[in-house]
Amino acid sequence: MADRLHPFVAFSHRRPHSHLLYIYHFLNRDFVRHDRHEREILSRVNEALKSKGLEIVSLAGSELGKFPSRNTVVYAFLSLITLNLFTVYWWYTLSRDPNEHFKAHRLIEEEIASKIASLKA
Repeated sequence: MADRLHPFVAFSHRRPHSHLLYIYHFLNRDFVRHDRHEREILSRVNEALKSKGLEIVSLAGSELGKFPSRNTVVYAFLSLITLNLFTVYWWYTLSRDPNEHFKAHRLIEEEIASKIASLKA
């Protein structure tokens, strides 16, 4: 019962908790999808700004704030063979990746806001 209280424990020594693997998989997948859609939108915003003689410099060829794509099968296998130790790292990445993304996002948003403000002037 206690292993169910910890979000980073995907397996117990008795039976796998496949629902957590499912959650981890879809969180990873959704982060990557979100990132791909967001980059497409930012690219369009950047093109619109370029037509006005401006550009979002922090986006130029940047991997800034990009979510890494993680292989669920590999992560689940590593969690299984390390008796859950790798699951702790997996949970950590699920916490760290969005935080890093949002830090980078803040920089990009500030730059977009300043470019739009300069259009008004």
